Amino acid sequence: MKSISNILIFSSLMTTVTFSHSQQNDLSSLNDDFNKTSSLSNWQSHHQTEGWPQFICKVEIDEAESILYIEPSTSAWYGEFHRSPYYFKKVKGNFTITTKLKVTGLKTLSPTKGFSLAGLMLRSPRPISISKFKKGYENWMFLSTGSATKKGKPQFESKNTVNGMSKLKVFPSKQGWVYLSISRIDHTFYQSYRYEGEQQWILLRVIERPEMPDELQAGMLAYSGFWNLMKWYFSAKKFNSNETKNKADLIAKFDFTHFLYINDTNVITHFKVGFYNKPMPAELKRQLRLDEI
Repeated sequence: MKSISNILIFSSLMTTVTFSHSQQNDLSSLNDDFNKTSSLSNWQSHHQTEGWPQFICKVEIDEAESILYIEPSTSAWYGEFHRSPYYFKKVKGNFTITTKLKVTGLKTLSPTKGFSLAGLMLRSPRPISISKFKKGYENWMFLSTGSATKKGKPQFESKNTVNGMSKLKVFPSKQGWVYLSISRIDHTFYQSYRYEGEQQWILLRVIERPEMPDELQAGMLAYSGFWNLMKWYFSAKKFNSNETKNKADLIAKFDFTHFLYINDTNVITHFKVGFYNKPMPAELKRQLRLDEI
């Protein structure tokens, strides 16, 4: 009887450990299909958590269409400049965040203002002890779609910012719905995209960020009209704080944003840091769990 009792105790412990591990690695509670107005309250925002103006003309969840609608006012993210709607959730460990969205101008198929885009951002939380005006503490990356250097032309923008210094690159895109994804495996980040109606994921970029903490902010942003803010270019404080006459031209519609935990961290195919914009190998697609989307 004692041996049976021990087996039952061991079985119970293993069940508890297995459940706890599974629960820890299940990020489905963070998912949002934007079919309930109330779910917007589950997202934190950059302007509320750090005390900035919101720079939003309109943000709402349309239950009838099951979309998150974001229309920013004049806004931008570049270096120390950060003024736009950014909604995020905190995520630990290795994961993939994916969204499906469509970006247009207010009255056109693509935005007519330069650097008017929306997409996904991963950001290191700003240290609470550091003044929000102190330079050198902005660390983030994003992948967005809209119009960047060519007004009215669909483009992708990939931007990486280290200690307040940004580097970016722009690629051609297509109008309509597109899937964007950013995956993290330890210190390596993979940016990729897929057009609606197509099965092939495109690996756009690989980034190494060894200084990024285990817990990151991960979510959606939208911005428009960077060039209309140049009068404050030499003062990040004014740039990030002052309202201006709205010269934005962007509507972002998000169909969903989902999170998946990555269990397999042994990268089969090694990718050096850099830009690719090429079809993703099947083994990497599986590892990043993009074959589940």
